[in-house]
Amino acid sequence: GRVLAGPAPPGMKGNRHYPFGESAFPVTGMRSVAYGLSGLEEAMDSNLRARAPKGFFRFLRDLARPGRPGDDVVVTLDALVQQEAFEAMEGREGAVAAIEVATGEILALASSPSIDPAVPPGIPWVEAERAGRHGPLVNHAIQRRYFPGSTFKVVVDAAWREMHPGEAVTV
Repeated sequence: GRVLAGPAPPGMKGNRHYPFGESAFPVTGMRSVAYGLSGLEEAMDSNLRARAPKGFFRFLRDLARPGRPGDDVVVTLDALVQQEAFEAMEGREGAVAAIEVATGEILALASSPSIDPAVPPGIPWVEAERAGRHGPLVNHAIQRRYFPGSTFKVVVDAAWREMHPGEAVTV
């Protein structure tokens, strides 16, 4: 698998590195002094830091003086599928979820718009906050409701094929 978020390499600004930037941000979230925790960084914080959270002041201390490394968190997201899904959205607001039907593994959970967590605090983040529920700080794949699009066509097609085995289908 590929690393979606991890410790910043030596010489890089910040404590965390997000190699897939804005394409994975809605899922990975971030760890930031200015904006706190979000996404998997928030949900798995105690695992990632290898200790139970103990409040805001400990959080600030740990950002300034990171302790021992925590556990790895392994997810089923395929970074390349995630990247492709995000790019296919071409900046349009919405979400793409790709699921491996046989296993239930989530391969992609793309959300647009998004923002690169490596962007330093400033105007882009202020604009992102102002955008509210339509902005990049919302994971549109899990925090918004959308109609399923053409997904039911697959069910209709499967039922037709079951009722008419061997017949050719023209579209």
